[in-house]
Amino acid sequence: MIEDIVDEHLDNLEFLAQRRLAAAADPLQPELAERLQAQLDGLRIDPQRTWRLLAGRLPAGGGDTWYAAGRVAAACADADLRRDFASALAAAAPRAREVAELAARDAAAAAVVLAVNRRP
Repeated sequence: MIEDIVDEHLDNLEFLAQRRLAAAADPLQPELAERLQAQLDGLRIDPQRTWRLLAGRLPAGGGDTWYAAGRVAAACADADLRRDFASALAAAAPRAREVAELAARDAAAAAVVLAVNRRP
């Protein structure tokens, strides 16, 4: 049951990552930041299961998968997950590293974007 929920959040996160990558030159938009954050909140329920499922997608994954992995690594306060992500990224193609850098920048920007655009 939880694995199905995590898998659905990952699918949604990768879909949103495609939207973000299509507009990578633009600042992170509030609506997209909120939608990404909602998926990340769902994935923080079980970081280890999330990483296990996501790591299985990385070898065949495109930029959307690497973006999702970068956002998950930034969102989860799990040292083992971050270490595993760093190891996977070190062995990845240069494009994957570029996308992961965008994910890290977006993770930092998201806190500001969400705070500024919070609805009362």
